[in-house]
Amino acid sequence: MSDGEGYAKDNSGDLPDDLAKFRDSYVELFGSLPALPAARFAFSGEIDPQALRLIEQLRACVLFGCHRRQDHEPHPVRHASG
Repeated sequence: MSDGEGYAKDNSGDLPDDLAKFRDSYVELFGSLPALPAARFAFSGEIDPQALRLIEQLRACVLFGCHRRQDHEPHPVRHASG
């Protein structure tokens, strides 16, 4: 469900904690959950949570560097000011 501006409402309260942290990292970065990641979490979170977990781990590695975190949790959002 979209609010008309490319962002979706959060309807995925049943995700495992690690996947919820990945989902929350989008909200921290963008201020709300964009429609495409929301759809990915809704679909893959139900159909194949392990695939979603791997996709999000890869995304975190690409954006923040795999060498920095070994626990595969989302990285803190880095702001241009700090």
